[in-house]
Amino acid sequence: MSPASARIHRTIALGFSVPLVLVLVGSFLSWRQVAGVVEDHRWVAHTHEVIRHMEQVLSLLKDVQTGGRGFVLTGDERYLDPFRTAKDEVKGTLARLLDLTRDNPWQHARLRKLGPKVREKIDFQENLIRARRERGWETAMALVRTGKGKELLDDIRRRIGEMKAHEQT
Repeated sequence: MSPASARIHRTIALGFSVPLVLVLVGSFLSWRQVAGVVEDHRWVAHTHEVIRHMEQVLSLLKDVQTGGRGFVLTGDERYLDPFRTAKDEVKGTLARLLDLTRDNPWQHARLRKLGPKVREKIDFQENLIRARRERGWETAMALVRTGKGKELLDDIRRRIGEMKAHEQT
């Protein structure tokens, strides 16, 4: 092979190699971009799931309160059905939230502090129901008038609001 022919072959090889390298680099960069978008989407979905469970805790606690209050006012046991269901579900929802936030120490710590407040709210409603059954409407209403149940729910709302705001940042 003559030197001129070898030069032509190298030029042709280089002519094919450069675009091939550019295509490979472009493909790699595109793959990284898509992988980043997929990861971002995963985190957004995770955030939405955490927020949905936080809102579910609040909704369940409202059912706990409403069911207990309905029973106190009427003495009708049927009002306790949503109370019982919500009381059982809130434990599982909190457990799921703890699992979802294990990668976020701040949220996880806040949830560990929220759990006892939720338990305190449920305990208050159970005491209210017990008071209505055992000592009557007046005694139960005296407990309602202390404002303790509202205070507990307001505190839980505030804590969950802070946690939701943190989750959205």
